[in-house]
Amino acid sequence: MSDPLDNIKTPVRRLRPYSLRWEPARVKLNQNENPWDLPIDVKHETFKRLEERAWSRYPEFVPSS
Repeated sequence: MSDPLDNIKTPVRRLRPYSLRWEPARVKLNQNENPWDLPIDVKHETFKRLEERAWSRYPEFVPSS
């Protein structure tokens, strides 16, 4: 059986993986991360709005402008 890696193009196989490094900072903005949870009232409002919407609807066949 052949090696599955043989199917990967040579330029792709030569790529080096990126590495992460930790840098101390008061606020972290580079990775779309937030260490704080959403306030409970925001969560409730979000779920309330989700429950009010139909999840199986399709867009109009001819969109209106």
